Amino acid sequence: MERIRFTVVFADQEVLNEIRRLPKSVQILIARAMKDRLEVAPLSFGKPLKYSWKGHRSLRVSDYRIIYRVDEEKVIVTIVKADIRRDVYEI
Repeated sequence: MERIRFTVVFADQEVLNEIRRLPKSVQILIARAMKDRLEVAPLSFGKPLKYSWKGHRSLRVSDYRIIYRVDEEKVIVTIVKADIRRDVYEI
């Protein structure tokens, strides 16, 4: 049985710009994580967040984190933020 693949989208252009400002090696790791983990099983890999990020999940990619939310009904993963761990959780 074939698994449903999620569509990964960015919340807005600024999120994509944030990722483009990261080092090239990190961009490659993030792209691989999005393809191998978030498109396949976003609820299995990411950690649920609390407090002000409730309803979102965090995926660890080296020292960086991808903050995203999952819409299971529409089969969409929305990337909200991606940055180094010390800065990513700031709202």
